[in-house]
This record gives sequence, C-alpha cells and structure tokens, in this order.
Amino acid sequence: MDKRRKKALKDKKRQAARQQAAQAQRTPSHYLRESLTLLQNRKEAQAETLLRQGMDRFPDSPELYANMVHALYMQGRSADALEMARACVEKFPDFPDGHNNLGVVYKFEGQMDAARDCYRRALDLAPKSSEFWRNYTALKKFTPEDREEIAQLEALAQQRRHDPKAHPAIFFALGKALEDIGEYEESFRWYRKGNQVMRARSKYLPSAYETLIDATIERYDRAYFERPATTAPCPDPAILVMGTPRSGSTLIEQVLSSHPELEGTGEEADLTHVLSYYADKLPGAWKGGREIPLNGLLRMVRGVAEASDDALRQHAQTYCDRQHRRVPDAPRFVDKCLTNYLNLGFVLRAMPNARVIYSRREPMATCFSNYRILFTSNVQQAYDFEHLAHHYALVERIMDHWKQFAPDRILTVEYEDMVTDLEGQTRRMLEFVGAGWHDDCMRFFENKRRVTSASATQVRRPVYQSSLEQWKRYESQLAPLREALVRHGVLD
Repeated sequence: MDKRRKKALKDKKRQAARQQAAQAQRTPSHYLRESLTLLQNRKEAQAETLLRQGMDRFPDSPELYANMVHALYMQGRSADALEMARACVEKFPDFPDGHNNLGVVYKFEGQMDAARDCYRRALDLAPKSSEFWRNYTALKKFTPEDREEIAQLEALAQQRRHDPKAHPAIFFALGKALEDIGEYEESFRWYRKGNQVMRARSKYLPSAYETLIDATIERYDRAYFERPATTAPCPDPAILVMGTPRSGSTLIEQVLSSHPELEGTGEEADLTHVLSYYADKLPGAWKGGREIPLNGLLRMVRGVAEASDDALRQHAQTYCDRQHRRVPDAPRFVDKCLTNYLNLGFVLRAMPNARVIYSRREPMATCFSNYRILFTSNVQQAYDFEHLAHHYALVERIMDHWKQFAPDRILTVEYEDMVTDLEGQTRRMLEFVGAGWHDDCMRFFENKRRVTSASATQVRRPVYQSSLEQWKRYESQLAPLREALVRHGVLD
C-alpha cells in the first residue's frame, strides 16, 4: 500500500473517531436545537433522522418525542404523528407539552372533544401556560357557569399585562372567553392588549409591501402576457385558492376537497419555494428557511418575469409533482396558499389549465377576524388596524390586476355568499374547475382530512351565519378600523 493511500486511511479513521467523540458528547439539547433548525428550514426528513438518533441515545427525554411529533406531521404523516404523540403521553404522563401536542394533532384531524380534553390535561399540569390556555379557549364555548375558569385566566392576564416579555396568547385567550359570555367591552380591552404586544414585535413594512406589489404589476404587464410561447406549457389542471387570512379560504378548500376527485394539499407555500430558485440565484441571495424575506420575494418576482418559457414549464412541473406527492391518491389537487397572488403571473403563463379561486370577505369582518386571534404563522399585518387596511387594499389591487388579463380563469367567491347559499356557490365553483356535482361537498364538515389553518374548528361543523355580524358587537371600538379602510379606498 503506497504512502498516500495509507495517509488517506489514517485521516479517515481520525475523522471517524472525531465524529464518534463529538457524538458521544451530545446532549438532548443538541438534538433539540439542531432538529428545530432543520424543521425551520423545511428539512423534515433530516430532522426525523436526527431525532431518532437522539431518542435512541436518550430514551427518557420527552422533548425529543415532542419534536418528533412535529417532524412527522410536517411531512404529512398524520397517523405516525398521532402514534408518536400518544406514545409520548403514555411514556411521560406528567409532561404537559406531550398532552398539548396530542391535542394539536387531534384538532388538526378533526377530533375536537379529544383535543380539548388534552389541552385541559396540559393546563392541569401547567396552569400558567399562555399557549395551553390559547389552545383550550379556542375549542371551548364558555358560559357564565365557567366563571371559575375565566377568573383563573383573568388573574394570569392581570399579572402579565405590564410585562413586555409576556406571551400575548394569554390576552387573546381571555378576550375570547369574555366574548363567549357576552362581555364585549372587556373582551375588546384584552384583544387590544394582545394586539399591542404583537404590534411591538411585528415586522410589517407597508412601504416594502407596496414596492413588492408595484414591482409585480410592473413586470407582469400586457407585454408579458402577449409574449409568444417558446415551449409547451404544463398541462396540469391545478386549483389554487388564495386571498387574505380569515376570508373563508379554508371553507372553500374543505368543500372542494370533499369531492372525490379533488384533495387539498394543506397550507404550504410550495409554489413560492419552487420559484425561490430566483431568490437564490440573484445577488444578495436568500439563505433558505420557511419564511422568505421581502427582498427575496422581490428578487423572485423579477427573476420569474425574465425567465424563459422552458424554465417556467420545468418549475411548473416541479411544483405540480410536489403537490401530487402530498395527495398521491387524488386525481387533482387544491392548493390553498393565501399568498400565491404574488405568483399568478407565473401560473397564468406556465399553467394555462390551472384555475384560481379568490376568497373574499367583507372588509370589516375580515380585518376584525384577524385582529381577534393570535396567529401561529407569520401574519405580520394582523395586529394593527392601519396595517390590516393597508394589506387588504394591496391584495385587492393585485387581484384586480390579474383579473384584467385572465378574467375567465379567476373566480371570486364571497364568504357571505358561501354561508347563505352553500349549494349555489359550490355548484358555481365545481363548474368553474371542471368537476361534476357531488353531494359530499355539502357534507364538508364530515370530511376527516387534516386541516391546520386557524379555521380548523369552524370547518368541522355545518355553515353558520353568526360570524357575518360578529364584528358589529364591537362597532364603536372598530371605528378606527373603518376609518383606515376608507383611507385606503377599501370602503366608501
């Protein structure tokens, strides 16, 4: 054996020894931190592998089980996530996060009573947890007989109201409980407190969003759509649902997904992440992660507008393949990603068989529905009346832009029409996407598919009209919201 080869073998053994030594020094915290980073960067399978290694070495660490539940669920493996969550509760019955995680999985799977029981058990173990209170109150309809629980919740909120580091979930939870029992003035006081905390932490930048929308409208003009095609477009008849948060998009997705030929793929930004190729390739590249910053989105919009038709077709095929892997047994998929209005220039050109449904709701109702909940996703505009009005106006503006180029491929569905004429609107949507009528669409609330959006509880029951007038209980407190909507041209 020559010297060079011997040296290579020695180096390989030293490297293996160093890796083994480093592995031996790892603690559960190392596995937790590294798996969280992987999950944040959409590397769920790698996170799962890492967590399994950690669980083998530290079988008595409940936090590793908790992260594994997230890793499995983020891969769409609901049954595996549920099994892991149950195993965690069984092995660590006094670990409150285990009960909370099991409740989350039950909720997303539509088992609301079981979820509420899990949240209550988590609270019994950790009665001061803001997050557990938020989850519990979201699934419980409070009555005056629940005064003891409400008093406990109020005491916690009062303790934390002047703490700048307090978790705002406790304030939203109390606001919801008080709203349930009709104490609207006091309820709004706590909603406002929660929003004040979140507003101080918000990174919503109105001017940056305006720049992004302006650039999108400028790049995808009539000349872009009249550009002669140089390659065959992607033939996939995709269905994309988009709009502002809390506009009824989850109801639309659930109704369509109850059709045997259609299936929702969940609220994942798959198309944006496929097109983020252009955010990576241009100067100042985005470095990865679940959330693409505004400057990355701006580079993406410009890069896609300048891409060749052949490149666009390849991206469309990649996107559609990814969606079909999420729902392999469904002939067609329904992608409900609200921010895909940024990508419609791409969709309308590269995917001519795709159909777009724009979910829309009365502005005051939409904005208040945003204001009264604490989002688990990145909805930066939700915590300030001015930001809510500004964002609503921008979405209206960009959708009006797309409609002028493809009016026959974009269907606007009003939430108010859905809840007052479900059958009529369902027939209208099915005709638009080219699917025949099916009675199961009217029984959408019986559909057991997983729903992970903020509307997960609402779509598990038949349509109800009480939400149409909900904001009017707070009409005087919402006067500044109305003024903001008028300023931005949304209301007269």
